[in-house]
Amino acid sequence: MNGIREDSLYAIMYLPFALSLDVVRQYVGKDGFYFKKTTSDADVYCIWHSIDNPRQIEIWGKSNQRIDQAISRLWKRLFVVINRRVENNQEVNNHEYAWWHENFQFFADLRPRQIIRFHYSDADPQFSL
Repeated sequence: MNGIREDSLYAIMYLPFALSLDVVRQYVGKDGFYFKKTTSDADVYCIWHSIDNPRQIEIWGKSNQRIDQAISRLWKRLFVVINRRVENNQEVNNHEYAWWHENFQFFADLRPRQIIRFHYSDADPQFSL
């Protein structure tokens, strides 16, 4: 992939469920707008989501700190997309709704630019500040 250096670090963000196609479209943005913006804002080399691995988002970056910032932004973006769909009575699948409902208060209380800490427990992300 273009822009990825040989010495770059690599991480995978595991989603607890496969996203519906409509959510993926809004999450990534037209022509990848939101992934490109997150790539630039977090100063990482590349963010990639493949339909072949719908529960994984790959991130290449210069440092673990920058990769963590990108992942934090990606979790926040996912919440915003699902929250907006729920508020506008647009379709979300059962897994998306359950994740939104379980994590609503955590994400609703976040301040702008606040970094999310997370770890995986039984393949599900656990969030903290």
